[in-house]
Amino acid sequence: MGATFNADVHWGDRKDQFLARDVSATLTNIIHFRQFQETDRRNPKLSYLVFGESEDLFLAHFIAVPPDFDQIVAVRVVEGSPPRPRTKLIVSRRDGRTTRLRRKGEVVAGELVGITGPGSDAARAYPSLTSGHERGSSRRSRIKLRVIAERYFSEIDEES
Repeated sequence: MGATFNADVHWGDRKDQFLARDVSATLTNIIHFRQFQETDRRNPKLSYLVFGESEDLFLAHFIAVPPDFDQIVAVRVVEGSPPRPRTKLIVSRRDGRTTRLRRKGEVVAGELVGITGPGSDAARAYPSLTSGHERGSSRRSRIKLRVIAERYFSEIDEES
């Protein structure tokens, strides 16, 4: 933790659209870390990592293998308990950029599944062979969420 780096902050669909350039950033908390493996496979169902708290709750699309997409969606709990840390939401629809959650006001039902992997205190300890994989079925629960807004979307192709 505490690593500092400089980066450009992009906004929009084009690579030359910047919100800010050469911004200094300091890593304070790791929400999720996973090394990609040649044996990785895409879950056929739409899957998101859940992060944030009650009024500031977000979903980040679980990136599997290229081609894929990166997406962050703001949501609110409609029914069920607020998600716990290190949780993945699995939605009963095919995983794909055209089937992603994006319609403001859309209510989606899904299953919350606990996942293994590091949080802020364990990132250095994981070789990440299991990071991001689902835990046992004892940690599953149903939830309904309302989409507030799609905050970010980008396609990931083979060359990225």
